[in-house]
Parts: sequence; C-alpha cells; structure tokens
Amino acid sequence: MQSDVHILIVDDDPGVCKILRQYFEDAGFAVDEVHDIAGAREKLDHHTYNLVVLDLYFGDAASGRDLAKEIRSRHDCGIIAISGRADRDERIDLMNATVDDTIAKPLELNEVVARSRAVLRRYGMASGNDKKNNAPPAAIASFAGWKLNVKRHELTSPQGKIVTLTMGDFNLLSNFIRHPNEVLSREQIVEMDTSMQTIGTPDRAVDM
Repeated sequence: MQSDVHILIVDDDPGVCKILRQYFEDAGFAVDEVHDIAGAREKLDHHTYNLVVLDLYFGDAASGRDLAKEIRSRHDCGIIAISGRADRDERIDLMNATVDDTIAKPLELNEVVARSRAVLRRYGMASGNDKKNNAPPAAIASFAGWKLNVKRHELTSPQGKIVTLTMGDFNLLSNFIRHPNEVLSREQIVEMDTSMQTIGTPDRAVDM
C-alpha cells in the first residue's frame, strides 16, 4: 500500500515483526522490517523513515538502547521502544532521554498503532483518516522571540541559545503550539501525550 508515512520495525522475533507489519499496513502505513542491529543500520543508511519501532533487547541489554541513541543523533524520526523486560521507571528514563514513547510486552496491537499515530502527529506526519483532520505543524514554530524546531526537538531562546528539553517538555510544548489560544485540560494533555499514560499519576505529572 502506498503511504507518505514509512515505518521501520526492528525486532529479533520474526513472528512479532510479521504481526506488527500486518497491523501497520492495514492501518495504511508503508512498513519495512529487520531482525538485527546491523540490518537496522543498513536500512536507516539507505532509506528515510518517519518512525522506528524498536525492541530494546537483542541478546544484551545495551544494544537496543545504543541503537535508539544512534537513531536520535543521526536521523529525524520518531522512536517507539518495545520491551518485555524494562520496568516502568526504566521506560520513563528512556522517554526522558532518547525515545518518544515506550510500550511493554505483551503488545496490545491497537494500542501500538494508536501510540504510533500520536508520535507521528508530533512530527507533523499522519496516515489514513488522520491526514484529513491533522494539518502538519510548521517545521519551526515561533512565539515571543522563541523558536521550536519540531523535527529536531530544539528550542532556541530569543538570545539564540539552545535550551535543553526533556521529551516530556518537548511533547507538552509542541502540543500547546498545535493548539494556539486554546485552554487545554489535564485530561486533554494526557490524551495527546501517550507517554503520560504510562505514569501512575498522570494528572500530577502534568502539573509538574
């Protein structure tokens, strides 16, 4: 199926890849899959992806994390980490440092697709029915002298300095930019940011 959105699935379990690929393609996405780190690097070197869905563990605990960091530093795309081993605190640490969202195994496939769409919207991409209802934001949003590069996750102050943002900071700010001059409730903010939904008390997280 032809799609403006291209997803790469990286998982050493061919069965998981096959199921995820089927669900993503049924949802209207173009999909590639690889089963090892070397294959992922080769695909990323020769193709442009809007989203990488990445298993964190490939024999050792560091390999998936290292690949996620490499993707973040070299490629302009969303990253969703999936894992059957990482606990809640580890997933939150990952979201603050590297990835856009994390999903624990066993996977709820409808949730995977929904979370993927949420991440893609933050990058100005959509698929299927989303294309009609979500205009992509500008690559650079300006307000009160500040500039947010939505694709590079960079916030620049009026003095021209880069301001470090956690992933939670970036998600919150980019959602405000997507809804200018609107009052957003806590519930709306949590709904827009699926990473908040993994936290035990999302309302308090929004307040913080």
